[in-house]
This record gives sequence, C-alpha cells and structure tokens, in this order.
Amino acid sequence: MALKTPSAFILNIGSELLRGVVPNTNGLYLSRSLALMGFSIEGVRIVGDDEDSLYRVLEWMRSHVELGVVTGGLGLTSDDITRKVVSRVFKRPLVLDQRVLDGLKKTYGDKNTSDLERLALFPLRAEPIPNPSGMAWGFAIREEGRLYLFLPGVPKEMAGIFEAHVREMVKEAFELPRLSFKTLRIFGMPEVEVERAVRSLLEEEGIRWGIRVDFPEVFLDLVLEGEGEGLIKALKDRLKPFLFSEGETIEEVIGKRLREKGLTVFLAESCTGGLIGHRITSVPGSSDYFMGGIVAYHNEIKERALGVPYRLLRIFGAVSREVAAEMARGARDYGKTDIGLSVTGIAGPGGGSEEKPVGTVFIGLSDGEETIVRGFRFDGDRDEIKTLSARWALEILRRRIEGIE
Repeated sequence: MALKTPSAFILNIGSELLRGVVPNTNGLYLSRSLALMGFSIEGVRIVGDDEDSLYRVLEWMRSHVELGVVTGGLGLTSDDITRKVVSRVFKRPLVLDQRVLDGLKKTYGDKNTSDLERLALFPLRAEPIPNPSGMAWGFAIREEGRLYLFLPGVPKEMAGIFEAHVREMVKEAFELPRLSFKTLRIFGMPEVEVERAVRSLLEEEGIRWGIRVDFPEVFLDLVLEGEGEGLIKALKDRLKPFLFSEGETIEEVIGKRLREKGLTVFLAESCTGGLIGHRITSVPGSSDYFMGGIVAYHNEIKERALGVPYRLLRIFGAVSREVAAEMARGARDYGKTDIGLSVTGIAGPGGGSEEKPVGTVFIGLSDGEETIVRGFRFDGDRDEIKTLSARWALEILRRRIEGIE
C-alpha cells in the first residue's frame, strides 16, 4: 500500500537563480530536508524578482499544497518584494511588529530605524521567525490546516532558521509517517536492467523509489515505512553480485572487508596513474590495509620495480594479460602484502591500434592462491576510461575478498 504523506512545495525567489548565476542550494537543502521528514515534494520552482510572476505562483501554492516554503526577497533592496506580494495574495495588510523592531534595534542600533522598520513588517497574524545569523526574520502563515513559511534567501541564514525553528514548527503542524531512506549502490549492471530486476517487487509493495546514475554507478533510492529489512534482503538477492552496499562507497566496503580479514594490498598502476590509490586512501584509516603502490607508467619501471620480464613486454606489449599478471605478482612481492592489484591499458585518445584499440584494459589480481586477469574494452574519453579502469579494479578486488565469482 502506497504511503500517504503530506505535500510540500518549495519556491525560491531571485533573478540570479533564474539566470543560473547562482546555484539554487536552498532548493536542494529544503527538498532533501523535507523529504527526509516525510513530505511528498510536489515541486521546486524558481521565480525572478517580478511581482506578477511571484503573485501567480503563490496563488497556486496557497490552494494546492499543505506546506509551502518560500525563500528570498525579505531584505532591504528594491528587488525584495516578498512581503508586499504575500500581503496581496493572502489579503493581509502589513503591520509593524514592535517586539521584532525592538530586538533589531538592540542588536543593530537605531541609526537606521527606517530600514529596521521595513524588516519588522509582517502580514497580519503572521508568526515572525527569528533569524539566528542575520537581520531578515522569516515568518509563517497558517490557514485552514496549511502552513506557509517565508524564509530569507541567504543560504546560511535560511538553513540556520530552518534548523533553529522551522523543523520543529513543521513537525508540530503535521502528522508525519515514520520513514527510512535507503540507497542501494550497484556497479556493473546497467540502469535499465536494475529497473527490470526490481520494478515488480517495488510496485507490489507500493514503495516510493527512484533510480539515478552517477557514472559509473547506479543508485536505487528507496523511501520505506520502517526499516524494510525483508524488502532489502529480497532486493539484494535480485541484484547480487552487482549490489555492493547500502550507502557505503566501494572504497569503504573494501576497507572494512580487508580489515575484518586482516589482509593487506599493494597496487601497480599504469593507465590509471595513481587513481586507484587515491580512491583507497580517501577512507580514513586505510593505512591499516593499504601498504602503497607504484605508478609504473613507463616499461622500464614495470621491469625494474615490478620484475616484469622484458621478453613479455616485447612479445605481448605493455597492455596485455601477460603483463597485467606479472604486474600483480610483482606488486604483491614488492609490497610484501597478501594481495597485489594491477591495471594496464590504453586510455587514449591516442596509442590504440586495430588489435588493441583505445579503451583496452587488463586488470590483474594476485593473492597467493592464484593470479587472475580480466580484460575489458571501455568506451569514453580519457577520464572516463581511467575512471572505469580504477572502478573495475576495485570491484574485482571486492569480489575476490568477498568470495564472489
């Protein structure tokens, strides 16, 4: 059965937002915050500093959603029009709140009383909301079980008011479901195949869900009532071995597994240029299991540091299964570790041939039991090929230490 959640609409005011000069961070902050609280976000919209445009959107919002949150237009410049338009839409005259004015004077002095008076004007029966880090207070209007919030547009001030006052105000005003939000991270399975695997189950359960891609991973976002342990287990069964975590990065998963098993790893990177090492060391405490790596870009380094025989380089070339295997063994020997992981390939845009085009990559892993090599043909530009090479190397490492074929 689908979840019943109150509706929310977010309106961000500012011509600079509309032109793309400034990113709409307020919209992102509010949509995520309210969704996590249990609201169904009906939309996030931007309007410029235009009275007619703002009037039309506020009129619609007033009659279509249970919670409306508006940011911007509460300051002292000529384009700060929110109070005036709200007064028109809700048919409430602006009145001076003496307590707010006294508080502003106490904080900012009374030299600019006329400006402070403008900031202390609110629609009749509106509830002023203190601003912990700025001059422009917000305000709330309640009407027939609906709540409309008007907050300053400066992101730091908006977030400060939201956390200090608005979050609790909203919780008290609405009966919100107990929700949990899960993100399942998947690698090596195309987005369309992920959807095919999960759609019937999620629709049968009435789950709110979505799929997004952050190259080269796929994210399955779920909104659940409770923790949904049974559903998560069923999804894992459908998506394995491609599903690798509930929110953790592949580097974090690998680090946890290596630490649990007391294993160490050393890298031999060629076409990735140190990218794998960079990703592994992005995890705090990675020195527990990551001993280091060699960027063996030139063949001489492959020979001298990793012990790759010259004859293999001459016969098969640096980008080959044979060389990837020797690099992995050499990395393990050099680092005196449990696992050696290697990658060699052609990232482009030049250097390819008919036999080995750009995107040809070989990844090797040696762990004492055996040495395995996987070959790939990646599409994309240089950065994409390097990213895919590093990511697949990490995925091969994860599957090996988790005992997955």
